[in-house]
Amino acid sequence: MTNEEGIFDLNEKKGNYILTVSFIGYSPYSQKILVEDKQIDLGNLILERDEKILDAVTVQGTKSLIEHNSDRLIFNVESSVAASGGNAWQILSKTPGVRIDRGEEPNIVGKQGTMVMIDDRVMKLSPSELKSLLQNMSADHISSIDVITSPSAKYEAQGAGGIIQIKRKKSQSYGITGNLNLAYDQRVFDSYSGGANLNLRNEKFDIYARYSQSQDKNQWGDDMGMLIADNLVQVDLLGEGGGNAYKMEGGIDYHIDNRNVIGLQLEHSTSNYNFLDRTENRTGSLQQPIQTFESAMDGEEGMKALNLHYSNEIDTLGRLLKIDLDYFTNKNNTAQNLFDNGIKANGEKNGELYSSGNSQQDMVLKSFQIDYIHPSKKGILEIGTKISYNYRESGYDFFQVIGNQLVKDKDVSNQFNFKETIGALYANYKISFKDNLNLNGGLRGEYTNTQQSSLHQIPRNYKKEYLNIFPSISINYQTRKENQWVLSYGKRIQRPMYFSLNPFRFYGNPFIYSEGNPFLKPSIVHNTELGFILKGNYSIKVFYQYLEDPFFGQIPQWDEDNDLIGLKPNNLPSSHRYGLNLLIPVSLTNWWSLTNTLNVMMRDETFVYLGEDVHNQVLSAQFSISNSISLPKGFRAEISGWYNSPHTQYVFNYRSTYDISFGIKKSVLKDKGTLALNATDLFKGNFSPSKMDLKYLKGERLSTWNSQSLRISFSYRFGKSTVKTIQERKTSNQDERNRL
Repeated sequence: MTNEEGIFDLNEKKGNYILTVSFIGYSPYSQKILVEDKQIDLGNLILERDEKILDAVTVQGTKSLIEHNSDRLIFNVESSVAASGGNAWQILSKTPGVRIDRGEEPNIVGKQGTMVMIDDRVMKLSPSELKSLLQNMSADHISSIDVITSPSAKYEAQGAGGIIQIKRKKSQSYGITGNLNLAYDQRVFDSYSGGANLNLRNEKFDIYARYSQSQDKNQWGDDMGMLIADNLVQVDLLGEGGGNAYKMEGGIDYHIDNRNVIGLQLEHSTSNYNFLDRTENRTGSLQQPIQTFESAMDGEEGMKALNLHYSNEIDTLGRLLKIDLDYFTNKNNTAQNLFDNGIKANGEKNGELYSSGNSQQDMVLKSFQIDYIHPSKKGILEIGTKISYNYRESGYDFFQVIGNQLVKDKDVSNQFNFKETIGALYANYKISFKDNLNLNGGLRGEYTNTQQSSLHQIPRNYKKEYLNIFPSISINYQTRKENQWVLSYGKRIQRPMYFSLNPFRFYGNPFIYSEGNPFLKPSIVHNTELGFILKGNYSIKVFYQYLEDPFFGQIPQWDEDNDLIGLKPNNLPSSHRYGLNLLIPVSLTNWWSLTNTLNVMMRDETFVYLGEDVHNQVLSAQFSISNSISLPKGFRAEISGWYNSPHTQYVFNYRSTYDISFGIKKSVLKDKGTLALNATDLFKGNFSPSKMDLKYLKGERLSTWNSQSLRISFSYRFGKSTVKTIQERKTSNQDERNRL
């Protein structure tokens, strides 16, 4: 049997053989071969079309919702009812093994620090920038989401807890095909989205173009009462806002011949937004009057991306050379006005401007990468190099009202520049012993140079450079009953993101600000996993993480000089994580199947907070279940839910949360169209309540957002295509080749 690309190899005894190749829709091919000690390259075997058969072939099928390999879990988005009409951010929150912390940051359950990739491209964005990018990406354009818990040396070492890889759909058929989609989403406010994509593929060209547009509006709340170092701060916030987003992307691959491909990909997106937060604040004591403020924010963001790539299949044995060049820019401009909405002595609403701020952020990412794959009789060697350059420039101008005049506050206004260059080399080797033992090991070296400067930073210019070596190894043993044991170890790094280093102070209200820490150190993480896969379906994994210099981004501190609460990230002492992950798929009938996951984790951390020794040793769990049901007359339904038990992260004790969602879809218009209805968070259990109960920090916080929604969507497929030919083979190592 060949793989899906038509690649095969034979390991037989010496002698004369007849090789026969057959494929549906093609005439069989036969050839006599002589097997000796030396390796034989048979080249490209061409099958002639059998037109009488080919025209009658129609292939239909649906992938399993969940698959798992030794190093990853694969969530096949295109098989999910919940994906219809949604965006990438929404479907990411439904991916088994992934948790969106406080509605903002995706992480692999039980592990801290996760790197997100899209089609093998690393997204070095802040949580808010990443959320905005994924919200502008249609889930109908996504093929699968890989949750990689044991990355090999070929992947960047960034992402201490693993990698979430989003793979977009690629046309696999010759001809012209396309898709149109529309969606209406009802939450507190209405939202709309729509898009189209077009694909053209023949023997020489692969061309695609996509366009999407959305109009979105949300509501959120954040109520907090905190007693920190005997100082009371009470904030009740209700916000609303949204905007419009547009995204265009396209690409072309030119097949120079059967082994050489050169291509170009372009992306461009723009969005504008406006937010309005109303807060009621009290500081000092309960006897102090409540002060009311209104924060109005307007902004615009633009993203551009360019990718040039070349691949050369050196021979039919799988030797492959890939070259990639990436260029990415992102610009964000925001204006914020804070109004005093207190009541005057005469009973009138104040409404006077309290302060104003303007921020500008420009980002440029450049990277150049070369990968080479060399299979042999004994194993597969992978080597490569990558150079990446990250430049950020930020400006923040803050004005206060003094005597009815806006006066620039030079102590708060700031300019921050950041440069990061990373050079990497890696080597990875896969080898098989007998037929049931596989070893995958590698080394990756990364040299990092960072330079940053700020008007108020001491020292004003700060430079850091360091070299790290990251080993990784995975041992896979398959028993006679098709069961597998997998043991892996990997060393990875969590570098602080730009927003965690930026020393700007951002005020949501006059009494609380957040700022970055330019002197944060990167965290080194050691990951060890032992897994067992039963009959290729059920899996159980236990893991251990050791974190050196972990950092947490929202640790409250009391600013005695200004009588304010400051939220600032800091490095903490080394800590430990222990966990257990279960995946149990169940087929109850031929029309009803379930996918169940259970993740249990223990955090063990010790640190000092405001002079108090704190030791957290807390057990937590997450459970999810997804029911996939095939109904009569072309209907498919999905009922899913998850539950997060109470858990602790440093000074915050989070209460339990849950979500129950439902979706149903039907094929219409001779299976060319799909009509879907999805309802999320039916019982409003997806929010973020937390409690603080330390000696010098007590309080509660409740964060809410628009998790409950009702969405109706329609998509229509058009075009005519033919079955992919066997000449269109790529390589026997498709795992190493996700990019076109």
